[in-house]
Amino acid sequence: MVEQYPKMEGRQMVMVLGPIKKAK
Repeated sequence: MVEQYPKMEGRQMVMVLGPIKKAK
């Protein structure tokens, strides 16, 4: 999944998904 997106987008997704997963 991360390989399909650019490195910067992958990092942004991780930063966004990180808190969401913790909140859940």
